Amino acid sequence: MKNMEFIDLFSGLGGFHLAAKRLGGKCVFASEIDQRLQSVYESNFGIKPAGDIKKINPKDVPSHDLLCAGFPCQPFSKAGGQMGWNDAIRGTVFYNIVEILRIHKPKYVILENVAHFVRHDEGNTYTKVKKALEDLGYGVKHAQLSPHKFGVPQIRERMYMVGQLGGLNGFKWPKTQTNGDELSIRDVLDKKHKDATGLSKQVVECLATWQEF
Repeated sequence: MKNMEFIDLFSGLGGFHLAAKRLGGKCVFASEIDQRLQSVYESNFGIKPAGDIKKINPKDVPSHDLLCAGFPCQPFSKAGGQMGWNDAIRGTVFYNIVEILRIHKPKYVILENVAHFVRHDEGNTYTKVKKALEDLGYGVKHAQLSPHKFGVPQIRERMYMVGQLGGLNGFKWPKTQTNGDELSIRDVLDKKHKDATGLSKQVVECLATWQEF
């Protein structure tokens, strides 16, 4: 994706930015409502994200080749079939994504959300999102992925949707590692570090409580 221009919506600390930049992309716009994260993002990448996406005029967003967005998971109206898809998603931040796509028509879109996104609201949310993208002319696929399936010692299951204007011709998800080959934090930690100390009782109890969830 060398020389590809992208926008980074709901940018957070800039995970999408870092990945796209490493592949040769150039960020031309970012948006993040949290002012603390705006400051960190600007420090990391030299770009201060615009604020609340609901207050941004889509026409003010620069043209781009790729839209990246890790948007919040919000329920949409179940009456969408009767009202029309735009009315069903209106009032959610995803509607603002759709408006940007409608005006600028970037060739590619990557969306990220929680792992159970496809089951959220009995599948209604995913159906609305997929339908909205398809109505704009995008071929869409989704998959549940986690860093630990790519050699990174972190388990963080997330749902990714990719779209390409005109259809996903020849697209394949990257090959993941099979069970047994996945890297664990145990594989990279020094087992006998000279400065190692035991966990406090409070931390142990906290971790035990967390496991119950």
